[in-house]
Amino acid sequence: MIKRPIYTRFNLLFTSLAIMFLLAGCQNSPQTSHHTYHVSPQGTNEASGSANDPFNSINAAAQKAQPGDTILVHAGTYREWVNPPRGGNAKQGPIVYKAAGDGQARILGSERVSGWQRQSNGLYRVSLDPDFFGEFNPFSQLTRHPEYVEADEEGDGWGWLKYGRWTHLGDIIADGKGLTERETLDELNGQPMSWYASEDDGNTILWANFGDLDPNQVSIEVTSRPFGFFPSKPGLNHITVEGFSVENIATHWAPPTVFQPGAIGPNGGNHWVIKNNTVLYSKGVCISIGNPNGAADKDGSGYHQVIDNVLLRCGQGGIAGEAWNKHSLIAGNHIEDINYREEFGGWETAGIKHHNTSNLVIKNNLIRNVYTLDPERGAAHGIWNDFKNKDWRIESNVVIGAEASSILFEANWDGYPNVFANNVIVGGQVSAYSSRGDVMLHNLFLDVKHSWGNQDWQDRPTLADSYWLNNLFIGKGLDPEIEATNFQYSNNAYLGGAEALPQEENAMTLPAQAEWSIQEGATGLSLQLTLPPGTDTLKATPINAQMIDLALTIDPAVSAGFSGDSRQTKQLKPGPFVDLTAGTHVYPLLPLSDRYLRAKAFIGD
Repeated sequence: MIKRPIYTRFNLLFTSLAIMFLLAGCQNSPQTSHHTYHVSPQGTNEASGSANDPFNSINAAAQKAQPGDTILVHAGTYREWVNPPRGGNAKQGPIVYKAAGDGQARILGSERVSGWQRQSNGLYRVSLDPDFFGEFNPFSQLTRHPEYVEADEEGDGWGWLKYGRWTHLGDIIADGKGLTERETLDELNGQPMSWYASEDDGNTILWANFGDLDPNQVSIEVTSRPFGFFPSKPGLNHITVEGFSVENIATHWAPPTVFQPGAIGPNGGNHWVIKNNTVLYSKGVCISIGNPNGAADKDGSGYHQVIDNVLLRCGQGGIAGEAWNKHSLIAGNHIEDINYREEFGGWETAGIKHHNTSNLVIKNNLIRNVYTLDPERGAAHGIWNDFKNKDWRIESNVVIGAEASSILFEANWDGYPNVFANNVIVGGQVSAYSSRGDVMLHNLFLDVKHSWGNQDWQDRPTLADSYWLNNLFIGKGLDPEIEATNFQYSNNAYLGGAEALPQEENAMTLPAQAEWSIQEGATGLSLQLTLPPGTDTLKATPINAQMIDLALTIDPAVSAGFSGDSRQTKQLKPGPFVDLTAGTHVYPLLPLSDRYLRAKAFIGD
């Protein structure tokens, strides 16, 4: 054994201890340390936030979290508006709010109400004093956006809210089923699952027809908060919201020219990730990535990822935005039953609608059932590309059951085209109004009407500069009366009664019967398609930028089919599917996630 001088051993010990303290100091440094805070209904708000000493509310953890930190929210019900005070950053990382995965983490904008009194006419009544609501009583506020206060009754001054202008922000949810508001108390008679609100000496009186339900034997939720997960401070960046069920939110109607609230949203921030969440019963918009309620960096905004969310039964729209949403990805979302109660509606109702933005990618979304009570005064569109949008790629989406336009391009004329490829559109219309630069490639239109028009306001242009290439039409084709400049049609196929345009080059028509049906299995949707003899002969042409005489800034190539399978190994076919032959085929569309199936079971469908 080698003996070292005593001072050398002390120096080595001192050096080792110094290194240990230095490392410990670095680990505790706010610039480099990342903490995980836990939240549980069994915790307290005076806790440390450790796994063994969790907070009781998400907001309590939010006050502690710094850039790079994670907030793990354990299974339970959290009746709060999650209002984060700060965001993360690119260097230290986002602040992550995440369900822990040990059961459902529910953020509710409502309170449970009991003590319903049965009336002589079979209705039920409950009185809520002002303390129940505090400063925000949704049953005393109209659905319209509060900034539209000097509006005429017939015009668009209500923020394009056209009917149901008497409706209120409040909502009643009975055992997972939303009730419909009625304008008068008498209308509740004979109208199961409906409600009416009145006021008596400062108290809010709720009247309801619960049908066969006894409200004192089931869960009755009454909305009382305007947001689910939404910062009141605009411009917070780098926040992740993952795995929650956000329910029963009293959100205002959200037009594109003012603040756009949503059950979840970044309020003008950038680099938000909103994934694997469920939103149920947001009065207006489920997820808003649009206009903030104050000053925020518009140039640096956007860059969001809105992915794999389930958005059901929201009154106005699934995902909406304007300007603050550029360079964002909207993918894998399941959006269903928008405005299904038809209480109110207008020119903002859609599954996905965005204005005045660029570089959006919208792909692999399922939009099913968008409703309107009055088509003359209210929209019901699937994907609505509205007003000066450019450089969008809309790809491999499925739209079913939009009562107006499944796809609508409106008033886009900034010179940078939007590419629409590999989509499956079932019913409704594909529409273009005063829009330019719409590039339609390899889509399937099943009994889809073509609608077009020119709008004579805001200096909007006439239709021009669109390309329809390699699409497959079954049942219906394009409108032969369309009047547009530089509309190019080539290599489209028309089956089952759909007719080609007279001016189209290389059109392929098979008049024999073609049959189709949408199949819903336990885990996904599929399309059963029976194609006539001659389908094997259909051919398409490879797409490249040289074929499209527009100022493209995105690659228009469609090198893969709807499901991502390569087109390079087979003869190129029109439409979204790589294999296209005569006979009966089943084409997988999009999966039905476990999160969606749980939500549908909860609402009783």
